[in-house]
Amino acid sequence: MIDTVQLTRADATLARVVALARLGQALALNRVDTNGGHPSIANHVDGARAELAFARMLGADLGEWTSYTNGQLDALPEDVAGWEVRTTRYPHGHLIIHPTDAPGRPFALVLSDGRTYRAAGWIFGIEARRDKWWRSLQPGRPAWCVPQSALRRFR
Repeated sequence: MIDTVQLTRADATLARVVALARLGQALALNRVDTNGGHPSIANHVDGARAELAFARMLGADLGEWTSYTNGQLDALPEDVAGWEVRTTRYPHGHLIIHPTDAPGRPFALVLSDGRTYRAAGWIFGIEARRDKWWRSLQPGRPAWCVPQSALRRFR
């Protein structure tokens, strides 16, 4: 697996389309953003771009993404090939795991500067649930904040 990619303009546009659809779905369902506030287009775009970059790193099939842009709204892509993908623009940022996240799923942390995306590492949800990583970064939204040093590498 390659661990760093730069998205093309076409990739960035595809991610924006998916992000707008996800935002519309979140607003229609009165969902709270994962960061605890109202759904944000910026958060959805960042997340979709990181997921697309991770898919490129894995060489994953993008069929769901492309069928979605052709109007098949039921094909809204989840994360990537069984992976939950989280992103941060902080070079030393943590992988954030919420209590509602599936303990049996693998979670990948993708670092981004807005142009280049790098897979920092991964961990299973159950392994992240350690008292020493429990923090309340947002009022009323505690989560496990796993440092990059605790993540498995992809190589």
